[in-house]
Amino acid sequence: DACGKMQVLLPLLHHWRRKGQKVLVFSRSTRLLDILEACLWQQGWSPQVLRLDGNTPPGQRQRLVDEFNGSSTRGVFLISTRAGGVGLNLTSASVVVIFDPDWNPFSDLQAQDRSFRIGQTRVVEVYRLLGAGTIEEQVYVRQVWKQQLAAMAIDGLRSARRLDCASSGLGALFELHETSMLPQLMAEAFKEKATPTVSSENGVQVFDDVRGGAAADLKLTDLVNQESDKEAEDGEDERADSDAAPEGPAG
Repeated sequence: DACGKMQVLLPLLHHWRRKGQKVLVFSRSTRLLDILEACLWQQGWSPQVLRLDGNTPPGQRQRLVDEFNGSSTRGVFLISTRAGGVGLNLTSASVVVIFDPDWNPFSDLQAQDRSFRIGQTRVVEVYRLLGAGTIEEQVYVRQVWKQQLAAMAIDGLRSARRLDCASSGLGALFELHETSMLPQLMAEAFKEKATPTVSSENGVQVFDDVRGGAAADLKLTDLVNQESDKEAEDGEDERADSDAAPEGPAG
């Protein structure tokens, strides 16, 4: 009951079950998967839950995938981001939950693509659960920063916008501030606000119109890229003005 994320996830799981939607829940921590599994079992979800992580024998992984895709009773699949984020085809699921962010943004993107694959006929919804003002926020901001660096290398982005919390040292991860950067980033990425459908006592809110996942990450990265281009253009204008300035009289 003390976990804000679980207070949000459990009502959503009931909501998705009523709609007949299957759910993939990814976490980078097997210990957290243990907690999630125990909590779901305590809530009576054990007949619907499957789990795959690094301890799952290779020979059993495809069996679990086939059981999840082929069974109408298996509605929740708990998966380790690293162990199950690549090579699995889980198109029977139309909802993906990233319970905690991975240090590597492309690990989370690969995890989302387990559902969004060839053969998927439904809209895939991706939900990120982040604790604002916590180290998770710092990790997610670094994800955006790393995606920006990748865009610089691949798309030829001319300059990088400095994100203080992303480019600072390791010690900054533990410097938590009252003012969170996450709401500002999300407000810039999503101008339209939706009415929250679920709220917890810890201030966590869930919105009907959730546009998360890779699209949201790309929007955030695009915002950074646009500002970087503007800063680069301003810098070029300043250099051009400096070059065009008349020289003073020779001494």
